[in-house]
Amino acid sequence: MKREYIIDGYNLMHAWADLKARMDHHLENARDALIMRLSGFAQRINGSVTVVFDGQEKQSRQHSGMSRIHVIYSKASEEADHVIKRLIEKKHSHSKLTVVSSDREIRRYAGLYRSASLTSTQFIREMNSSVSRPAPAEEKYDLPMTDREVDEWMRVFQERKED
Repeated sequence: MKREYIIDGYNLMHAWADLKARMDHHLENARDALIMRLSGFAQRINGSVTVVFDGQEKQSRQHSGMSRIHVIYSKASEEADHVIKRLIEKKHSHSKLTVVSSDREIRRYAGLYRSASLTSTQFIREMNSSVSRPAPAEEKYDLPMTDREVDEWMRVFQERKED
């Protein structure tokens, strides 16, 4: 059964010590690091991840080369919590959905739709334990990266080099 995750992005970043430390000086770098971690997690579990951030400075996007992750930025006039609630409402299969946030109201709302929920700390533990699991059979074989994927990774590593 393919799992779907909706994640409160900044909430999760605050629970992850190294990302929290980066946020003050290199917010975009910290977001990119989280997105890369979530992409690896989605690959390992053969699932999909939607991560929601507060903020109007970015447009929602699918990261190139990361087909299992979708990044959404809330509009200036709304909080990420409202976006997360709308996403929960729109899901057709709530039994396959896990919502990640340490915000009690978000977890309670997920429960109203019979979706699973985890605090950010619980999710970090789940992510770390998934590292030791073997990849699903259909994910065993690496495909060559497209030029677009190479460009995306080069951009990410260039930003890290500049830090």
